[in-house]
Amino acid sequence: MLSSPYPSSSRKATSFRSTPEAVSISSGFSHLSTLIFGAGAIGQWLGALLVSSGTKVQLHGREAVAEAVQKQGGVVLNGGKPQQVKFSYNLEQLKGQSFDTVVSTVKTFAVESALGDLVDAQLDFQNLVSFQNGWGTEEHYLKAFPEKNFWALTTTRAVGVEGPGRLTPSTKGGLAIAPWNANPLLGIPEGLRKVKIPLARVERGVDLKWSKLVLNIIGNATGAITGLSPSHLANHPQIMKTEMQLVRECMAVGRAMGIRRVDLPGFPIQLLSGALEKLPIRVVTPVIAAKMRRARGDKLPSLFADLEDPTRPTEIDHLNGAVVAEGEKLGISTPKQKALVSLFHRCRRDQELWQRIRREPTVMLEFV
Repeated sequence: MLSSPYPSSSRKATSFRSTPEAVSISSGFSHLSTLIFGAGAIGQWLGALLVSSGTKVQLHGREAVAEAVQKQGGVVLNGGKPQQVKFSYNLEQLKGQSFDTVVSTVKTFAVESALGDLVDAQLDFQNLVSFQNGWGTEEHYLKAFPEKNFWALTTTRAVGVEGPGRLTPSTKGGLAIAPWNANPLLGIPEGLRKVKIPLARVERGVDLKWSKLVLNIIGNATGAITGLSPSHLANHPQIMKTEMQLVRECMAVGRAMGIRRVDLPGFPIQLLSGALEKLPIRVVTPVIAAKMRRARGDKLPSLFADLEDPTRPTEIDHLNGAVVAEGEKLGISTPKQKALVSLFHRCRRDQELWQRIRREPTVMLEFV
C-alpha cells in the first residue's frame, strides 16, 4: 500500500494565547519530532506554526506540490517572502522513522487510505492527531492505531489558497484540541502546546468535533449551491432564514447525542447557539449574518469546488450528511438537511440545474 500521498467535561474550553505566528518554515529530515501527513494548504500552514515555535517538522505531500513550492522558492504566506520548505512525497522515505507526533491533515474521504499507508510505513510515534472537518473519521483512526494517544484538532482560521505554496491565512481565530482516547495526564503534544496563536483545549473530542461541525455547515453547502460567498449569502433574508433552520436541525441532533457545545477561538458557540434556540429566527439571523461577513467575507465555501468539478470526491456526506445520518440513528427528523444533501448531489449530476440556481439563488428554496 506504499502509494501516493493525498489531496489534502467542562462546557468551556481553556485558552492559551500568545503572539501572532511567524511565517518561516525550515526543514530537514533527521531527528524530526512532528510529521504532517497530507501537506496541502492546512498542512503547510500548520507546519509553519510548529516550526516558528521551535518544533522540528516533516511535511509529507504530493510530488507536484513539492515541485511547485521549490520552483517559486518556498511557501509564501500573505504575499511575504518565500520561505524554503522541503517535502517528502515517497512513503519509502518515511519507513521506520520516529516522531513524537503524527498529524493527519488529509481530506475526510482520504482518511482510510492514508491510515493504511501510515500503518505500512511502520512509524514509531506516540501521539496521533486528526485534523479534518466533518464527522465520522475518528473510528478509522482508533481501528488503525488503537494504542496511540489520539487527539482531535481543528482551526477557526480561514486559510485561502492562491496557488501551490501561496497561502493567505487569516489572523483571526485559532486552534482547538481535545483528547479522543488520549491520556489527559500526558498533556497536549508539546509542539501543538507551543504554537504562537490562540489555542483552546476542550475536554471531550466529540464536543470539539460537533461544535466545529455547526460552524462548518453554516453557509457551506448553501453557498456552494447558490454560488454565493458568506458576505453575499448574508444579504439574502429568505436564504438566511433557511440557513438558521438548518443549523437548528444540527443542534437538535447534537443535543440528542449528548454533545456539550463548546466555544472555539473567535466563536462564542454557546452564546450564539443558545440565542438561536431561544430567540425568534428574525432576531438572531442578523447576528449570525454579521459574524459570517466578518469571519469568511468573500471567500467561496469549500464545497463550491466539489460542484465546480463533480468528478472530485466531496466531503458533503461528512458534513450535512452526517447530521442526517446521526439524526436517523436517534429518530431525530432533519428534513431540511436531508433535502439540502439531496440537492447538492443532484447539482453534481446536473450542472444545468446548478447554473440555474446560481443565476437565481432563491430557486434553491424550492428544493430545501
